[in-house]
Amino acid sequence: DTSYAKPLNFLENDFKVPLKQASCGKTPCSFSYFNWNLKPGEAESFYSIFGATFKTDLLKDSLKQFNASFLKAKEVENETLIEGLKNDAFCVSGIKEFNHYLKCTYMDNVLRGGRPYISKAKIPPKTKAGTDSFLEVIPSSKAYYVFSRKHGDLERDYNHLHLHPEYFSEGEANYRDINQNRRMDLFFNPSLGLQNLVYFLNLIKLDGYNPLVIKGEKLRFSIKQAHALLDSFAIKSQRLISLMHRGFYLGEFFRYMQEEGISFQREKALADELIARAERLPQAHHAEGYWIDHWHYNLDLIESFLYFYPDKLKKLFFDTGFVFWDDEYRVRPRRSRYLLRAQKVYQGESLVVTKEKKAVLRKRKEPKNILRTKKGKIYQTNLVCKLLIFVLNKLSTLDPEGIGIEMEADKPGWCDSLNGLPALFGSSLCETLELKRAALILLSSFQKLKGTLPGKIAVPKEVFSFFTRLNSLLDSFSSFQGKQRDFLWWDKANSIKEDFRQKTHFCITGVERKISIKSLETFLKKAIAKLDKGITKAKDKKSGLYRTYFTYEAKKFSQTNKHITPLEFVRRDMPLFLEGMVHALRVEGDKSIHRKVKQSKLFDRNLKMYKLNESLRKESLEIGRSRVFVPGWLENESIWLHMEYKYLLELLKCGLHDEFFTEFYNCGVCFFDPQKYGRSMLENSSFIVSSSYPDKSRWGAGFVARLSGATAEMLNIWSLLCLVRNPFFIHKTKGLSLKFSPILKKEFFTTSGQKVNFCGKKITLGKNTFSFGLFSRTLVCYHNPKRKDTYKNSVRIKRIEVIKAGKKTIVTGDTISGPLAEAIRSQKIDRINVYIG
Repeated sequence: DTSYAKPLNFLENDFKVPLKQASCGKTPCSFSYFNWNLKPGEAESFYSIFGATFKTDLLKDSLKQFNASFLKAKEVENETLIEGLKNDAFCVSGIKEFNHYLKCTYMDNVLRGGRPYISKAKIPPKTKAGTDSFLEVIPSSKAYYVFSRKHGDLERDYNHLHLHPEYFSEGEANYRDINQNRRMDLFFNPSLGLQNLVYFLNLIKLDGYNPLVIKGEKLRFSIKQAHALLDSFAIKSQRLISLMHRGFYLGEFFRYMQEEGISFQREKALADELIARAERLPQAHHAEGYWIDHWHYNLDLIESFLYFYPDKLKKLFFDTGFVFWDDEYRVRPRRSRYLLRAQKVYQGESLVVTKEKKAVLRKRKEPKNILRTKKGKIYQTNLVCKLLIFVLNKLSTLDPEGIGIEMEADKPGWCDSLNGLPALFGSSLCETLELKRAALILLSSFQKLKGTLPGKIAVPKEVFSFFTRLNSLLDSFSSFQGKQRDFLWWDKANSIKEDFRQKTHFCITGVERKISIKSLETFLKKAIAKLDKGITKAKDKKSGLYRTYFTYEAKKFSQTNKHITPLEFVRRDMPLFLEGMVHALRVEGDKSIHRKVKQSKLFDRNLKMYKLNESLRKESLEIGRSRVFVPGWLENESIWLHMEYKYLLELLKCGLHDEFFTEFYNCGVCFFDPQKYGRSMLENSSFIVSSSYPDKSRWGAGFVARLSGATAEMLNIWSLLCLVRNPFFIHKTKGLSLKFSPILKKEFFTTSGQKVNFCGKKITLGKNTFSFGLFSRTLVCYHNPKRKDTYKNSVRIKRIEVIKAGKKTIVTGDTISGPLAEAIRSQKIDRINVYIG
């Protein structure tokens, strides 16, 4: 049986295990073989154990304790751990499927984004540690992420899934994925503060790009610090000292202890000290290329932080230090990446490794991949400068008609199945809209901080030059009304950007110049005006919706010394994609988009769901693998759950509450028919087969269960249902305030009382209530005796009861202010009862 559909040899009576088995060059697998004769009512059990280890000795040691009682105890321990993690997403509503779905969604979110372990040890005072020490620029943290790993996209055989065979299941993940999955972590643990925002923004380079593969953080100590810490726990091991000095993962440390035969009973206390005292070394790898969308997920992190910390606005933008990732990869200038094939101009081989830069990095002390000045000092700046650099890089990467951001670096954006677009001079409106959003975030921050701002900000002189030249070009663009002005912008802005990148590839001088906040505001307003012109062009006249993707063909070009210079481009609009509507709703706030989407072919009328894209039948195979899939299947015209959830989230943010619930009942996985879905409705899928698929029997079926970005969207939706869009705000006289304004339909309230466990305590929840865990510590219970839809204008919150250690505080109305609001955010409150009238 050459198909290997049946294990014929295994079924032979004389089957014997080979004496010598191959242990390399093959995918690991195993079979067990034994005979049982069971009489009626009899039972036998066998256990299979799968895993990996760095050393055979560790396997031999483990085998000694592998018996039935040990494995049963581990099974119980595993279930306890999983249920404990799931309880972070505590919710008791009138829809039990929704309650369970949230917990499973949170668990899947943890498996890709990781879960922060918070050390209980005190962070010691910072000491001067030398020019190359990361301690000088990155604050210590009491949080360390465990369980993080790459998603399980089985349909993409190029994915390299790697987990360290050691404690805490640490592994690799892609920048976009892990960034998205940590977006809502502050909802569960506000003590994380700025940690994720600083972490991900520090991985962005001066050119606006970032390494793809994120390998977490290594902990590191000086030799002296390592000796002192181990001595305090009476541990003697030169091997551990060496490990601590060169950098280690937390699980790696305890594996080394096991290898060294060190018996120890205070693992948790030791882990707490390691986390709190170590400096952090972020680990990342370039891998495949630069996606154009990765940078803007940091805008979500900014909004998430301000969602909970509106009082930290100045600290975020002006008082927090950020650095830049640095490596040997760079984007080639245009003249080096344009290719002629069959008399057609393509774009390709856009990235190059600079050997000289690689040699420089190799000679550096840790951290090697952080940008230095000419004198070798780590360069540090604030968030305003960091966002300005985003704006400059992306504004100078607009396509020849000023509509989308070009895919200049070999990779597309979120929809990476359109992997042929970079060769076709592809561009995306999504990133244009996000660029406008970045500019609006900066302008809004300046406005809110008016009167407290410094007059000027310092930036590297290279950035100052980039800003000055692009600002001047904006003025020229505004005054010139010729047909060629977008093409001229494309040509001149790219030249300015290429000059900036060439000058900063190895290092920056370290010399700074100052830009006034007023000049920066004027520049951002002019940039938005330019972006708006392109966004308007993207609107399809027939449907009134925004085109998402565009390709360009160089109709005229010159060729000298093998270098091609385009002289004229012709644009081709791709069919509608749901992704463009998501970003347009987010940035433009045009509520009519939803009505128009429902009238378009993006809406699957049979399933009442939203497809990833319109038909690609008329598109060339050159656009990428999307075109190859059968319509309705995988990444072509299917219901791509992650993007559909993004769309639902934006409906909610836009205040389309009734519309949201109509769509949520049709599109939310927890409301599916399991027979039709083909799997548990507590489990997300990569995609759902749409009615564009030829086989009607498969419509509505979910395929490729995976750790999807849909989990982050659902948790975001849940947070808004519980707290509305801006729950924390600054009152003019009362300071930090928290307003309760849930967005819940009457069906979400219980119809009977329930006894549940919350934070290890048994509690009773009454009828007509909706309860959730805020910050994994505070039980919030909405009481709705009249079972009203809470978002209606006639609904009011009468009073709030705040309970701490049995002591009750009554607040009239819907808002808690001052120290009490701060106590809630600091996880010091046990329960909050909110009474709806």
